[in-house]
Amino acid sequence: MARGILSLLSKYRCAYGFRSISCTSPGLRVWRCLKTQQLGMSMTMSCSTTVNPYYYPHHGSVPILLSPRECIVQTRHYAKAAKKGGKQKKPKVELRDDEMMVVINPEKLRKQMQEIIDGLQQDFTKNLSLRTSTGVVDQLEVDFEGDTYPLNQLAQIVMKNPNLMIINVGAFPQAIPAVLTALRDSGMNINPQQEANMIYIPITKVTREHRESLAKSARMLCVKTKERLRDLQNRYIKECGKKKDGVSEDLIYNVKQTIQHRTEEFSQKAEHLMEVKQKELLGGK
Repeated sequence: MARGILSLLSKYRCAYGFRSISCTSPGLRVWRCLKTQQLGMSMTMSCSTTVNPYYYPHHGSVPILLSPRECIVQTRHYAKAAKKGGKQKKPKVELRDDEMMVVINPEKLRKQMQEIIDGLQQDFTKNLSLRTSTGVVDQLEVDFEGDTYPLNQLAQIVMKNPNLMIINVGAFPQAIPAVLTALRDSGMNINPQQEANMIYIPITKVTREHRESLAKSARMLCVKTKERLRDLQNRYIKECGKKKDGVSEDLIYNVKQTIQHRTEEFSQKAEHLMEVKQKELLGGK
């Protein structure tokens, strides 16, 4: 913009003998005209630059007519547009549940979003563990006799030493095959070994590379969770588009904005869970 202004002024300088003699402040330049017959003009350009023989040194003051050979060029600089990609702002109108009920079921939406977040937490606990304590497998689900049980209800779990976990299934020996299947399919990359009613799980030393791999998996699970949240959001927004009879367009718009805001809130919860898990996996570094 400023380059175009200078180009235009250069034309007038050539035609009427204008030349710059000083800069009194940012955006303010004094020009001297060598042809006094042209000083009566007052020209406003589309780029908000004004050439005027009158100069107001202070707001509200009496205009000062410059000498017959001088005029002022004032240039206005516009602010740059804000950068994209910042955090999503809250909607101007965030509706209450009773207001949204006309269009969607907000309680059902909140429950479904929370279930997605709970699923992420379960994935972190089940699949992204360093296997250094019995709590890793305590709540492991075992399918046994047509029902599902946590492992600690079917067996006794103890740490023999830092490198060995022992699972005693003596109370329900018939559940051993199901327990072995659950351990192998747990995604924890463990290798259970059975001897009679005992199951031994060697605990290998966790390397830095393994920690970083688990932290990367945590981010991937978080990304998938946010995708599920967006899919749920889009499904409800599509449902809003079907509610046209007896519902104002403003209400539908505000409901859509509120849905998007709540999706962002739950996405931030997923991000927080991921950050906590990564810190745990990487040893707080």
